[in-house]
Amino acid sequence: MRCKRVPTQAEQKVYRLKLDGFHGELFRPTQDCYPGKALICFSGSDGKFEWSRMLAQVFQSQGLVALDWPM
Repeated sequence: MRCKRVPTQAEQKVYRLKLDGFHGELFRPTQDCYPGKALICFSGSDGKFEWSRMLAQVFQSQGLVALDWPM
């Protein structure tokens, strides 16, 4: 079963360190093409998370749940 291309902005949830125990951003697609699976995208040693956030959005657009987790 192939999943058709889904819109890029479906659902997004931001997690905060003080409330949730970690900092990150969850990107859920409108149609989950890979139920029960998620991809964790994290940044390198530079501490910036623009690249990992962009990758999470790309995976979301392909129907995969992705978590942007800046290290």
